[in-house]
Amino acid sequence: EGIRNINIFGFDYKVYVASFYSLHGNLQSMEDVMNDEDTPKRFDFVFVRSFDKGKVQMAWTRQLDASITEYYTSYSEYKKDRAMFISFFGEITLGGTETVILLKDETIVIDGGIYKGSIKGKNFQRAFLNMWFGQRPVTEGLKTGFLTGRRKHEEEECNDVSSSSTINNVGKKSILA
Repeated sequence: EGIRNINIFGFDYKVYVASFYSLHGNLQSMEDVMNDEDTPKRFDFVFVRSFDKGKVQMAWTRQLDASITEYYTSYSEYKKDRAMFISFFGEITLGGTETVILLKDETIVIDGGIYKGSIKGKNFQRAFLNMWFGQRPVTEGLKTGFLTGRRKHEEEECNDVSSSSTINNVGKKSILA
């Protein structure tokens, strides 16, 4: 678990609270995650800010490009899969959610609680996992939190993120719930 911050002009802004779920709780490294590829996995993101569709899609595009190493993007269908994945996301409101489930050979996207589509094949799943657990993860804090199952940040960082709303406890759910 962890919190994604972005730094703009020297100020840190909280963007989302993220959680990673796997049936095996003993994943300690990228190698462990990749060797566990037949086990369902789930990523949940609860946003503490609102973003329009353009910003959401731009953020996914930039993160995919920045974090996934060339080895995982070299399969022939990567650009098509990447474009399809990004197209599944829309506007995010404060408290809005995005979920990505890796199940068998499908990468399933749920945006705002609504199924948006899926991408077939293990190659995109490996690329997506590389974004979080590889050499250039989204953040080292999220990578560590996902692997250890613990938040790197204090609970207070999840609270009082805006004057109108508080995100207190993002509870554990069934991987497919």
